[in-house]
Amino acid sequence: MRVALFSDVHGNLAALEALLARFEEEGPFDVTVFAGDAVLYGPSPADVVERLRSSGIVCLKGNCDGAIAGQVPQALPPDPALQEVLKAHKVWTEQRLSPEQIRWLADRPVLHRISPGTGNPRHDLVVMHATPRSFDDDVRFCSPELSAAEAEAVFGGLGAGVVAFGHRHGSFVNAYGNLTLVNVSSSSLTPDGQALAAYTVATWHGDHWTLEQRRIPYDVRAELQRAQEREFPVHPWWQHVASSHGR
Repeated sequence: MRVALFSDVHGNLAALEALLARFEEEGPFDVTVFAGDAVLYGPSPADVVERLRSSGIVCLKGNCDGAIAGQVPQALPPDPALQEVLKAHKVWTEQRLSPEQIRWLADRPVLHRISPGTGNPRHDLVVMHATPRSFDDDVRFCSPELSAAEAEAVFGGLGAGVVAFGHRHGSFVNAYGNLTLVNVSSSSLTPDGQALAAYTVATWHGDHWTLEQRRIPYDVRAELQRAQEREFPVHPWWQHVASSHGR
């Protein structure tokens, strides 16, 4: 069994298309799971939603999807100036999505469990955006600094051997005895400012999973052009990427 996992596209169609093309090259996969945050802070929210809807991929709900759907508050930083920037992005994104597209975001499931068929739940792989407690949980619980006690308290109740998520941008694999946590993000808004989309391939070998994490480049110039054409609000990450590509 082979599973492709990715997360946090954030309205970046160029990154999404590059990932889907890579999955075609590396496939076939038994299942592909998108762990949420399809929209917000990227120039192509409607395009991303439509591409995901038509893909046949298992699509989960992220906190940014829930914020656009009015289900959870938008996460905002302490800096008042940056708060205003992010609020403007929420309004801009809402205006570019149809009611049907927003309903689709609202209706996404929050968890997907993959069993290799052994009957042992410890062999299962469970995917979500943040934690079992909430798709909008504190990003601290999706970080590599999580202690073994915290990992067991937050994720251990699932009974699965491997739990995958996104939410906190920056991919990693951490093993805690019988529990392995995998952050598969991010496709966009990368913490190092690089236009490189991350994904993870999970492969079942009869008695254990192996996890390969990769990053691929994409044509960010296409997305920058869409941002200009659509009067996309200023965003620090996109400003950095534009300056890196002479825009």
